[in-house]
This record gives sequence, C-alpha cells and structure tokens, in this order.
Amino acid sequence: MTISTKLLILLLMIAVLPLGVVGLFDLVSARRLGEGLAEDRRQLLTRLAFEQMQELVEAYGRVLIRDQRVLEHAVTMQAREAGRLLGQSNPPQQPVLLASAWQTADSKQWPEGTALSPLHTRPNLDGTRTQIPVTYEHQVFYAVAGVAPELIEHDMGRLAAMTDTYRFARQLAPHQMYWQYTSLDSGFHSAYPGNGEYPEDYDPRVRPWYHKARDTGQVSWVLLPDVATREVSLTLSAPVYRLDGTFAGVTGIDVPLTSLFGELRLPARWASQAEAMLVGPGEYVGLGAGHAVVLARQRTTPGGDRDWRKTPEPEVLVVDDPAQLARVLAAASEGHAGVERITVDGRSFLIAYGTGGVFPLVKVPELVLLADVEQARLRVLEETRHRQATMLVILLLMGLAVVGLALAASRKVTRPARELANAAHRLAEGDYDARAEVRGRDELAQLSEVFNQIGPQLRERERIKHSLTVAMEVQRNLLPSTTPSLQGLDIAGHSTYCDETGGDYYDYLDIVGLDGHGVAVVVGDVMGHGVAAAMLMATARGILRSRCTTPGSLADLLNHLNQLLVHDTGGKRFMTMMLMTIDSEHMALRFASAGHDPPFIYDPASDRFHELDHSGLPLGIVAEERYEEAMIDGLSPGTLLLTATDGVWEMKGRDGGMFGKDRVKQLLRAHHAKPAADIERELCEALSAYRGDGTPDDDVTFVVVKLT
Repeated sequence: MTISTKLLILLLMIAVLPLGVVGLFDLVSARRLGEGLAEDRRQLLTRLAFEQMQELVEAYGRVLIRDQRVLEHAVTMQAREAGRLLGQSNPPQQPVLLASAWQTADSKQWPEGTALSPLHTRPNLDGTRTQIPVTYEHQVFYAVAGVAPELIEHDMGRLAAMTDTYRFARQLAPHQMYWQYTSLDSGFHSAYPGNGEYPEDYDPRVRPWYHKARDTGQVSWVLLPDVATREVSLTLSAPVYRLDGTFAGVTGIDVPLTSLFGELRLPARWASQAEAMLVGPGEYVGLGAGHAVVLARQRTTPGGDRDWRKTPEPEVLVVDDPAQLARVLAAASEGHAGVERITVDGRSFLIAYGTGGVFPLVKVPELVLLADVEQARLRVLEETRHRQATMLVILLLMGLAVVGLALAASRKVTRPARELANAAHRLAEGDYDARAEVRGRDELAQLSEVFNQIGPQLRERERIKHSLTVAMEVQRNLLPSTTPSLQGLDIAGHSTYCDETGGDYYDYLDIVGLDGHGVAVVVGDVMGHGVAAAMLMATARGILRSRCTTPGSLADLLNHLNQLLVHDTGGKRFMTMMLMTIDSEHMALRFASAGHDPPFIYDPASDRFHELDHSGLPLGIVAEERYEEAMIDGLSPGTLLLTATDGVWEMKGRDGGMFGKDRVKQLLRAHHAKPAADIERELCEALSAYRGDGTPDDDVTFVVVKLT
C-alpha cells in the first residue's frame, strides 16, 4: 500500500468524517433560510429591473429623436440654400477648389488650412488606418468623369458660396457631422471639409442616398460605407430644387454610426457587466430577415468612461430563441421600445431595446440585476457565525490529534526523503555515480529508482553536448574565413546560428570565367536546424565548390546541385539558395534563385529599391526542376546589395512582432554611404536591439556587397 493511501485513510478517519457531519448540518440550515429570503427579493428586483430598463430606453429615445431633428433641420437648410444659390443670375466670383489639388505628395502645395484629420481616416491593407488631409477653410469640387466642363462651370461657381452654409450647419451638431456635400444632376459634387479622397470612377448620382432623396422628394436616412474612408455611417440626404421647382440634385450629411448614441448612460451598478450595442437587421450584411447584427459596441475607457467603437466586422447577434429576436427587430422598426427576457447558451439576460432601423440595445445578466440577493446570503452567514465558533473548537482539537500522529510517523517517512536529498546533493556537485538506496513499493521507492537513472543520463547528455561543440567548430570552419578584396567591390558577410549547429550557409565561389572585377556570392537556408541541417549544408557546399571548376551558367550550378540533393535526400529535405555574381567593371548582376527571397538592391542615386521576381522550387524536392538565370545591368556606383536568409526579417522582438523587410530597407537607406563592414555591423546591432533579451529561433545569415 502506498504512502498516499495510508495517509488518506488515516486523515479521513480522524478529521474528515466528523467535519462532514457538522458541515452538512450547517449547510442544510443556511440553505433553507437563504432560499426563502432570496425568492422574495428575486421577485421584487425583477419587477424593478424591468421598469428601470424600460425608463432607460424611453428616455434615451427622446434624446435620439432630438438629435435626429437637429440633423434633419441642418440638411434641410443646406438644400434650401443650395437651391437659392443656383437661382442667382450673376453670382459673385469666388475661387473653386478642385479635388485634384491634393494629388501632389508635397504637403506645402496643398490648399490653405489642410491638415491630417484624426476623424477622417482611410483603411490600409495591414489593418491600420491613415489620416486623410482635409481643410475646414474650403469646400472641394469633384467633377464626374466624362462630364463637359462647360455644362457645370456656372452651377459650380454658384455653389462656391456654400462654404459658409456648411460651416453654419456644422455648428448645430459639430460632433455628429462627418462629411457635408451637395451633388447636382449635371455631374459634379461639392463636399466639406475639403479633401481629395475620391475614386476615379466615383459618381454620386448612383449612390443609394442620392436615389432615395431624389425618388421620395423628402429627407431620407441610409446606412452605407463612406467611399473615402470605408467607415459605415448614417447618411442623411435631402433633394435640392431650383427656384422654378425643377430637380437639381441632392445635399447630404454623413453621420458617424456611433455619434447618435453617445449619450446612452448605464446605471453604475450595471456598467461592469452590461453590454450596450448598436443593432441593425441582417439585410445590412446580406443575411436574411429575422437576423440581427451588432454594428458597434460600447466599451469602458481606462478613465472609467464608456464610449462607442465599431466592430471590425458586423457580428451576428445569437440567442437561444431566434423567433424572439425576430419579434424584437419588428418592434424596433415599428417604433416600439421594450424590455425582454432572453437566454443565450442557457444563461438568462434582460434586454432593453430602442427604436429605428439601427437601434440601441442593452443586455444585462439577470444575476447582476438580482445582486441584492447576495445580501440575503450574508444574513445567513451572520446567523451561522455562532455555529462556526463551535466548529473552530472541534477543528483545533482534531488538529492537535493529527499533529501527534504526524510526529509519530515522521521518522519513518522522512528517512527515505533524507536519503534522496543527500544523493541529490552529491549529484549537483557533479558525482554522476550518486545513488539513493530506498527500498519498498511506495512512491519514495519509485522516486529513488527514477533518481538513480538520472546520473548516467546526465553523463550521456554531457557527452552529446561535447560532440555538438566539436560539430559547431567544424561547421564554423566551413564558412569563409576571409572576404574577397576586388577592385570596385566592397564585401562583408555574417552568419549566426541559433543552435550549436545550423542550416544557413554563405560562401564566395571561385567560378570559372570570373575576372578580377567580379565576385560570386551564394547564400542558402536549409529547412530546420541542428545536425541534420548542418550536414545538408556541408553537402551542398562541397557540391558547389567542386562544380565551380566546370564552365556553365549559374542555372547549371543549381540544376547540378538540385539533382544530387534529391538523389541523396529522396526529396524529404530541402534548402533555398540565392546564387549571384556582381561585376564591377560592367556594373551588372547575374543571379539564379532556388526558392530564396530576392536580394535587396538599393540605388542611392534614385533612392529606390529594385524589385526582382525570379525564383524556382527549393533545392532537393524535384530532380527535374530547371532553374533560370537573370541579369540586371546598368547599376550605378554606390549601389548596395544585401542577400540574406529569412532569419533577418523574421527576427522576433519583445512584443512577438517581426523585424520585417521594411526595417531592413530603412537601415540600408540610412547607412548606404558607409563601408560594407559598417553596414554589416549596423544590421547586427539593429537585430540585437530589436530582439532584446529574447533567444533567436532561426539562423541569421547575410552578405553585403557595395559597388564603389
């Protein structure tokens, strides 16, 4: 019988059985009292919660209606003023600012008052957003492609006076207006604040907000993404009529989706657990009727306030009963706010919802609303406190008895433990022959058997470590010990392995046909790390060096190497390789790639990087693969080349992010005037600083060549 079993039986007999009887008695009494109090409180608090949540959404609904009316008044004022200006026979001459004014990259040539706007941003491919340059000093005009200038120049001149109207309207609701604009049926568009963010094929006359205002003849609301920023927003539009009553176009205001809902405030006791969100019907994202999507959520800021943030992608609101959610959507669209009890994954919630096509919804766990029931539980604890005092006395007496038994048994139990401790101390001092003699069939005896196996295993690991050290020294000797010194070329190379041995490789080859003005550089990267990768690297090095004495192209070298590697490895291991020659006399680069990333080629004269797209399969996969050789000539003096393995730009930093190719380019641009050895040192230091105290998980190898 094991020690754990013996102690378990002893402790159960002495302590657990009496404690179980006393604890069960207390539990039954406390439960009866708590259940009676909690049920009374539950009924009362549920009714109060329904009433409070109903008042919350109704009060906020009145605020929402107020904001909507202000915005509708503003867009009506824009429509009226645009119609008046279009009726002027001799409008005052004012400058017209076109969207093309922002096409220059030189910000000094942008229109007056232009600055990057934190409110107006466009999405980037990597998920970040870039601020858009706008000016609040002017409106901007954009003409639809294909529209003759003479057809719109008079109306464009009349609407040049709309800037003051836009400014005045914005003062009515400055935090809720995103863009203001007017589009005429003749084919041009004016917008405020001024900006140049228009697609070449943009035509406002085909947008839903234009159609709806034109067809209904009244103020309309539409939910859709903005063409410039792709931000989903509410668009408020109204038709513009000339003085003779004919339709002229549409004026509109874009309202950020969350700005209308910024004043929704939750009670403090709910805020930490409640979810406030903006919900719309599933048709907005292509789902069928009855679905609801979450368009934005309210979050708690570090200062304790709550603000709104759009969801990156609309989320489908899921409840256990879809029919109940369909009824909520129907009630909101018909203008009926309310409160419902729903279940999500079996948990009970209360939801309060507002009205409209897009409406606020507050979801609170029912347990949070009934938190006062906890007070009833505390009263139960107060009633049982005197019983706990009795239990403490019993526990004290039983504890003394357990201590006495433990002291009596300690000598027998601790003797094997001391034996193990002494043996471990000898092992820590380097005595791999240390043994612990503990007999029996309990856990300590089993531990002794395992411990006695550790010494021989550590001795074997020490032997393997010594062998790896020797292998590392051998592999280091395979890398170039000197750098070629050639007229017109400045060269430096570097290789660091993340393990004792690695799979990265670089070399300077003596290829037949090269003269004193050229150098052949090879950089390779074997799949994986360790001894296997190092052996494949050494094999590739030997094949390349032996083949260099035979005339042929760079592609011939790769074809020969690939066939031998496939034969040796059976296609189960592979490596990438970049093979290139740089000729300083003819200012030319020849290269052939086997699945390797292209080199960085920086031309300081034009301040740009050459883009290469020439590769093939990695070596060692398909014997029939045929590689191609390419050439770039006309390189300028000062041109900088860097060929490297992916361990350079995939170096991970403290935050887990990668160093990236953009940082490599920035470093080459910043230090291109320095010698190759200095550039090599700068790159190593930059990688080390980015990595910090972390351990690299890939080999780092690169060669720098500079045309002087």
